[in-house]
Amino acid sequence: MVPVRDQLTFLMPQPEVNCQFSNNDAYAIPRRDGLVVGSTDNGRYGSTDLSVDLKQTYDAVASLAQSMKTLY
Repeated sequence: MVPVRDQLTFLMPQPEVNCQFSNNDAYAIPRRDGLVVGSTDNGRYGSTDLSVDLKQTYDAVASLAQSMKTLY
């Protein structure tokens, strides 16, 4: 097995988000306790680094926000 570094971000619950959404860069999964946001391409294959990468979180949220703008 090879470790793959991934990072999830939990945002405050957002009841108006009632379906999963993804684009080429990120995904969002609504839950009762919050909105889970993750990156689909973090480039950390083989990494055992457990530190938090805030840029990865900001990039994922920004990517989803940009995609949502195109829907409305």
